[in-house]
Amino acid sequence: MVKGLNLIIQTADGPVPALKDVNLAIYQGEFVGFIGPSRSGKTTFLRAVAALAARVKILSDEVGPRGIRVNNILPGFIDSIDRPPERYARAALRRVGRVAEAAALAAFLFGDGASYITGQNIRMDGGLARSA
Repeated sequence: MVKGLNLIIQTADGPVPALKDVNLAIYQGEFVGFIGPSRSGKTTFLRAVAALAARVKILSDEVGPRGIRVNNILPGFIDSIDRPPERYARAALRRVGRVAEAAALAAFLFGDGASYITGQNIRMDGGLARSA
């Protein structure tokens, strides 16, 4: 659960409030996606939420005893947004991911086959990231 998320971006013209008092609750079994037009704040919000990636392990320790699993999918370039090939050319698979692949990973994580997976940040980027 995120409560009262605020983000101020420092610009040459001074501070610009990008997010103000954003609340988000995701409950067991729910799947969340952010969809909207270009420049609507999706990336800004998701970058702020990305800071929560460090919290995945802490949160999984907290709610795990109640049978709740917490995992984070970190997608690379997905075909829901047009990108020039040079943007993903360094990925090992040399292509963008498909929305259906992201959905399949989420479905797996929600299923019984992943019942022992928790506290993980799972990269789905076609091999783009170069760190372990």
